[in-house]
Amino acid sequence: MKRLARFRRIRRGWWAFLGLTSLFVLSLFLELLVNRRPLFISYDGRWACPAAADWVNGLPLLGGVPDFQKRSDFGQAGGSEVDYRRFARTAADPREQTTLWTMKEAVSKLLRVGLSAGFWDIRFPCTETGRRVELFGEPLARWEAAGRPEILFHTTADEREVLTVAYTRTAAQGADHD
Repeated sequence: MKRLARFRRIRRGWWAFLGLTSLFVLSLFLELLVNRRPLFISYDGRWACPAAADWVNGLPLLGGVPDFQKRSDFGQAGGSEVDYRRFARTAADPREQTTLWTMKEAVSKLLRVGLSAGFWDIRFPCTETGRRVELFGEPLARWEAAGRPEILFHTTADEREVLTVAYTRTAAQGADHD
């Protein structure tokens, strides 16, 4: 105890010791703090800690941390990991949400499924060239019954409204006849 009291009297050494110890303890949690996953996310009434899930679930004697990080967990197509930044932009932009809703409505009316289509049966995942349509359930069955025509859509928007028109083009029509 005398040695510790003597060390604490050396102010510069004591503060350097506290600073280095604090930085060391902080470095133990850097994998949790500095990554591309959010610390906490809530979606569709569920919550998860994607950044902490791998870290905590690997430690013995600790219970599992809720984790949902596949695209399908967020209503997106595919089973790979979610692009959280793109998801946050889409969820935060009401114009984008309205555009997606009008696209879904236009395709459901084109296929004549209306409200019988499930919420996730018509999806528009992002690709490098824009959005494409993915169908599941009843809309998929109707599309296949129609001969699997190419579904195209055009969306226009101004400051007050969004309009989407969906239409088909069969392989016989070709690219020159829209």
